Amino acid sequence: MNLDMGFVITAAAVAIAVIFVFTYGSVGLWITALFSGVRVSIFN
Repeated sequence: MNLDMGFVITAAAVAIAVIFVFTYGSVGLWITALFSGVRVSIFN
């Protein structure tokens, strides 16, 4: 995976996370934390 694609995926994940937090509040925050943990474990 090149750096540009990694940046795009990270930016998209952040944008989705922001939308989830604004839409679902604390539930969105929990989902975001769970998703972030899964994403980090995949990339590592």
